[in-house]
Amino acid sequence: MAEGQETTVDKEAWLKARLELLAEEKQLSKEIARVAAKRAHMPWYKLPTEYTFHSVRMDGQDTLLADMFEEGSSELIVQHMMLGVGQDSPCFNCSFFIDQILGCIDHLRAKNVSYAIVAKAGWKDMQRALCQKGWVGCFSGILLSEQHIQ
Repeated sequence: MAEGQETTVDKEAWLKARLELLAEEKQLSKEIARVAAKRAHMPWYKLPTEYTFHSVRMDGQDTLLADMFEEGSSELIVQHMMLGVGQDSPCFNCSFFIDQILGCIDHLRAKNVSYAIVAKAGWKDMQRALCQKGWVGCFSGILLSEQHIQ
């Protein structure tokens, strides 16, 4: 059935279709849980001590992972923003999430938590995204490009 071409059926036909869909939804839920369990058991990879990013705040200069922690912070949240090289704007959902985090960044800092954003895009694309989203001036975390992200 093409989108916008809904049909009206009797209760019995609707219930049959609903139960078929419910069975698919349950199977999908099981598959999502299976993949999530695999993700939780992925092996860890220890980054090299000199692992670097290109910092937007530093005009594209290299920034060490250790330098992503703001002074006094003992923890770091790294948000991967889906923004590829040459893309006009970041992912809508990533932007929405970042907007929410920026609204409570002071609460994170009060708990000694730093916040950084990484993306595959180059630092100029990242700067453009900052301006486009109105994050210039309100973003005090570190915005970085990371060329190794898949």
